[in-house]
Amino acid sequence: YRIKLECVDQDMVIAFGRYLQQLYNYTPKQTLVQNPRPNQQNYYRLAITRKAIVSDLTQDPLEEEMRGYVAGFFDAEGHTHKSSLTMTQKTLPVLELVHDHILGTLGVPSTIVSKPSWNGYELSISGQANVVKFLTHYQPAIKRKMDIAYLPSQYKQVQKVVRVEELPNPSL
Repeated sequence: YRIKLECVDQDMVIAFGRYLQQLYNYTPKQTLVQNPRPNQQNYYRLAITRKAIVSDLTQDPLEEEMRGYVAGFFDAEGHTHKSSLTMTQKTLPVLELVHDHILGTLGVPSTIVSKPSWNGYELSISGQANVVKFLTHYQPAIKRKMDIAYLPSQYKQVQKVVRVEELPNPSL
């Protein structure tokens, strides 16, 4: 039983470690990992090895928690296109979890394809109706991802247009 959190943001790892300390009275091992790939950033790792905590953290999440997770995941890893949206990830099980939740909750089909050029995966949702359904259900926090020109007007973020005219110079 083991969970690893790997992140370049040391503050994130420290904050999660504090959360585990407060919630479970458990101090996980935290280390700086030297990245073996040339020109790649080092990262921090937090390892959870206590069976009861791993079991608690990996049980099926509640609907609202998953909705928040998918919305946050889309904010971080999502991209919008003309009539589709994509989410990218290097870890296939993460995308499979998101895929299963989207299909099970909304009935929106998505596909996952391998992207060997950058050693990762891409989940895509096609069709304007499916994209609108996804965005209105998950409501990403990054509002520009909701403000897409192709969405019907009721889903667009309204922007007010102001007309500016130059006034003539008063003669003295």
